[in-house]
Amino acid sequence: MLLCRFLFVLVFALVVCGTTATYATAQDPDVAAKQAYGRGAELFKNRRFTEAAAAFEEGNKLKPHPAFLYNLALTYRALGQPAKAIEYYEGYLRDSPGATDRASIEAAIVEERRKLPTAPLTKSESGPEGTPFYKKWWFWTATGAAVVALGVGLGVGLSRPTMASYREVTWQ
Repeated sequence: MLLCRFLFVLVFALVVCGTTATYATAQDPDVAAKQAYGRGAELFKNRRFTEAAAAFEEGNKLKPHPAFLYNLALTYRALGQPAKAIEYYEGYLRDSPGATDRASIEAAIVEERRKLPTAPLTKSESGPEGTPFYKKWWFWTATGAAVVALGVGLGVGLSRPTMASYREVTWQ
């Protein structure tokens, strides 16, 4: 009987303590955000960048802060995703206008922009061979030859006097 009471009290204490801790964490976004930040920083140090990004994202959702944006930029830079890194760097600069490291962040943005792939021309912009036909040499050569031939033909045809004499035909 004593053992039963002891187990009941132990289980009750665990349930109450576990619920209270969960309730406190769920109610206080500051605490949860700080825990997510610490977890993300530790994962980043251990080079587990994907998990670190998830932890920083979680913390940023709970309590948005420029430190999360900066660390997300570093994490996505380490993951080799320059577009996301630029997005978070720019968010960091937007949210902290008095940042003392603005020059180094802007330099990092320029460096990440160099890593972005350049978009090739699509077929609708360039035609099937890559260059529009009106920019090809043969199009303008053919057009010029046609204009010259038309001019010469009209000039020769209209400048000759007619050989046949005019003859009036009347009805009789």
